[in-house]
Amino acid sequence: MELARRCADVDGVARLDDLEWRDGRIAVTVTTELMYGPEKKPLLLVRRGDRYILDPSIYRGLLPASEVFDVTDEITSFRAELGVRDRETAVEWPCPAEFTAQIEELGRAEGVDGVACRVVMRGLGYLDPRKTRARGPLAKGMWDVWVRVNGVGFAKRARLGADRAPHVDARCLPALLGEPARLTVPYFTNPGGNITLDVNRRSKKLGPAVTDSDIRRVPTGRRWLEFELPIATRPGTAPTEALLVVRGDSAATTHSLPAVLLPIGDRMHLRARSRLDGGAKPHTGTFDLVGWLDGASTPEVMIGKVKVPANGRLSVSEMPVVDPAVARKARTTHRRAETQRIARRFGGPLLRRLSPGPRHAIRARARSWGL
Repeated sequence: MELARRCADVDGVARLDDLEWRDGRIAVTVTTELMYGPEKKPLLLVRRGDRYILDPSIYRGLLPASEVFDVTDEITSFRAELGVRDRETAVEWPCPAEFTAQIEELGRAEGVDGVACRVVMRGLGYLDPRKTRARGPLAKGMWDVWVRVNGVGFAKRARLGADRAPHVDARCLPALLGEPARLTVPYFTNPGGNITLDVNRRSKKLGPAVTDSDIRRVPTGRRWLEFELPIATRPGTAPTEALLVVRGDSAATTHSLPAVLLPIGDRMHLRARSRLDGGAKPHTGTFDLVGWLDGASTPEVMIGKVKVPANGRLSVSEMPVVDPAVARKARTTHRRAETQRIARRFGGPLLRRLSPGPRHAIRARARSWGL
C-alpha cells in the first residue's frame, strides 16, 4: 500500500514545442517525460557504472538499505504515444508519432552514490482529422489531445498544450479539408490551456476563429476581389460558399456579393466578383467589407475597406498584399488540383468500364500530364 501511494505521485508531463499544418495534418513537436513528487521534479535514475537504479526515494524504507531497484533492463521501455480522445464518448484513437528517448545526466546524485539522470522523450506526431492510425475521419465532436508516457513500469497520460512554446498560438489555425469540406478548429481550452480539436463545427465556427487574424489581399486584376485567409487547407478540398457584404450606414448603402472559399496552395482564399450588380446606381465612397463564412446568421469577419466609384467596380486599399509570384504559384497548384479532382470524380467510373489494357494506357497518359 505504501509503495502504491508513492507510485501515485509519478505523473507524465508534455510540452508542445511546435505546431503547424502540413498537407492537411497538424504536425506537433513534443517533449515529454515522467515526473515524481508533489513538486513535480523529473523521475530520476541513478547511474552506477553501466547500471541504472530507480530513484531510491520511491522505495526507501521498504527494502533493506543495502538493496537497490535495478532498472537497467527497463531502459528500453521508455516510450511515448500520441492520441486523441472524444470528450463525450471517451473513444480514443492513436495518432502517427515517433519518439526518441534520451538519457540526460544531471550531475552527482544527492545522498546516493552515482550520477543522477533523467529520461526525456522527444518526437514528432500528426493530428489528422481525415484519418487516424486505426480508422477513417474523426467523427463530429470535441477531440482532446493526449500523450501517454511509459517507462520502468509506469504508464501515465498527460494533456498536451498547457505548457507550450510562445509562437505556437499564432500557428493554431482553423482548417477546411476534404470533399465536402469539413471544418476543424484546433484551440486551447479555457481553463487549462490544453489543445482540443473541434471537428465539423461541434461548437466552434469559422468566422470567430479568424477574427482579428492576418487577412491579405491577393492581386488578381479588376475582375475579382480575392483575399487570403488564415485558414489551412490542402489541394483537392471542395470549394465552400460564403458571402461578402459592402456595408454602409443604411440599408440603401449595403450590398451583398456571393463569394466562395477556394483552396489555393495551403490556404483558403475568399473570392467574389469586384462589381456591384443591380439596376440602381450605387452610392459612392468608402465602405466596410465584411464576410460571413458560416452563413448569414453567424458572426461576421471584418475584411477591410473598399472604395465604391460610380461604375460600381470595387477596389481595396490600405491592406497587406500577397506577393504576386507566390499568388501565381498557388493558383497554378489550385488549377492542377481541381483538374485532378474533376478527372477522378467523372473519369473514374468510365475507366472502370474499360478493359485492363486501355485503362492502364489512359492512366499512364494522365500521369504524364500531371493528372
